[in-house]
Amino acid sequence: MKNTNPIGRFATALAAVFVCNLCGFARGANPFVGAWELTIPGGGAGWLGVADNDSKLSAQLLWGGGSVLPVDQVKLDGNTLVLTRHQRSRRGGGSDQIITATRNGDALSLTTVTKRADGSETAKASFSGKLQPPLPPAPDLSKVKFGEPIQLFNGRDLTGWRLAEPDAFNGWRAQDGLLINDQSTP
Repeated sequence: MKNTNPIGRFATALAAVFVCNLCGFARGANPFVGAWELTIPGGGAGWLGVADNDSKLSAQLLWGGGSVLPVDQVKLDGNTLVLTRHQRSRRGGGSDQIITATRNGDALSLTTVTKRADGSETAKASFSGKLQPPLPPAPDLSKVKFGEPIQLFNGRDLTGWRLAEPDAFNGWRAQDGLLINDQSTP
């Protein structure tokens, strides 16, 4: 049956455009966007954060320890995420750490390799990652019910305080209304 109503045809066309846009959006969504817990080579802990800002990928990486640092280059190569970190040497030159990742559900299979300036590769290793769950919503602090305050320190002495280990050194003392910790052993 043919729809001859112009408003009906317009609504049908608008619905078709809407559905096509939704399909395109789902197809274009980057499966690597999110926060990932990493178990890096050697068993250490790491973290990877991938973001898509106006179709431009960016990433931050924590490799074992130290600070979370931006990744120099982030790109998709088919179904593989490719991250490149430029590592500069104090003696000049440097190398690139190239990390590739593929996703299977909430898990990543990753490989890292170091490429030297001469093109040779070293330190190739495989490791894994797991998608972190989203943060829960912030609590509504207007609904928090506070009880009566509890006085923890009387301002004069350590009455009511005890050591977790009764025979251990107590570095705490009261002086001029303050709790002071000397932190030195006798």
